[in-house]
Amino acid sequence: MNKLTKKSLYLSLVTFCSMIFISFDLEAQWRSKEFIADPEVCEKIYAGGQKYQGFLCQGSDLVRTTHPESDGLIIDSWCPESTKYGHYYVLVDSTEGYSKSQYIELLRRLLDPENIEFIGPYDKLSIMNVNGRNESAEIMPIFSECKPRSSFKGTMFPINEYISRKDAPLTLEGNFIEYEDLLKTSTEPLSTLADVKGQYSQLWELLAELGLRLDLDFQSDYQYRKIIIFSDMLQHSQNMSFLWNCRPTESDGVTRIKNKDGSFKKGECKTFDEYKNRMNENKWDTTVPNFGINPPEVFIYYLNCMYDPDLDIGLIEVWEDYFAEIGIKMSWDASRDCESFPKVK
Repeated sequence: MNKLTKKSLYLSLVTFCSMIFISFDLEAQWRSKEFIADPEVCEKIYAGGQKYQGFLCQGSDLVRTTHPESDGLIIDSWCPESTKYGHYYVLVDSTEGYSKSQYIELLRRLLDPENIEFIGPYDKLSIMNVNGRNESAEIMPIFSECKPRSSFKGTMFPINEYISRKDAPLTLEGNFIEYEDLLKTSTEPLSTLADVKGQYSQLWELLAELGLRLDLDFQSDYQYRKIIIFSDMLQHSQNMSFLWNCRPTESDGVTRIKNKDGSFKKGECKTFDEYKNRMNENKWDTTVPNFGINPPEVFIYYLNCMYDPDLDIGLIEVWEDYFAEIGIKMSWDASRDCESFPKVK
């Protein structure tokens, strides 16, 4: 081999190694690129006092990186394998049935694209219908999936529009459209809520299950967790019932007591301490959820029109004290469309 050939071979080898090094370097840079949400969007929400959107905003400032295993065309899940960002768990308590106006409001809150926008890419959204048809507190989501990146420009999350050399914009967009379709299809059973009523409303027990069961994937390895509850919040189970005080009924426990003028008698809830003192220590311990370190925050959308249109029976205060007792921050908003419901007196 002559000197010229050796020199050419040497230069080729150096060039090849350099290309490999550059490739690995670019790959490392691509993998380590970090993104945070545009803070101005949520700052405006906070300033405007929008409670629900403000709750969704919390955690949007989390640093996120791209995850190629979740951005491809043929994958098992859009959830990253290496990182768990946030998990939103929505409990829809349909034990009393919903009016048409409440159902419309429920779907608007859940599925409105402007609200879905506040859920960060790679965050998980789970939705469960709590129908109370049997005594056991069964908890199984009708939808549970991570939100994929969309490739859309102009969202509050710049990571959506970042296109690396390995990304296919049409694949990202297709994943997001599939996610939206799956969410819509999975929540179609909620359209029959007005026709569904259950005997039980085991909210305490369901929260305990959520903190206990590994298959629900709501453990403290998520960087933040949120529970959203759509409910009239009338806990009713063998362990504890708020019905007898918060919603006065006849001896059958079902027929509501009426005043002489035909209006329903207004309830007056006991305090949280009074309810808790009715339980022995062992029973209380078995119903208290254990969410470990970094506990979730809770938002209650209070469907109050049927029994608490004036927000004065003390039920919200019971839940505020309950969550304070177990170390969880709670915020809430109430249904505003109460005109079609009979007033209680």
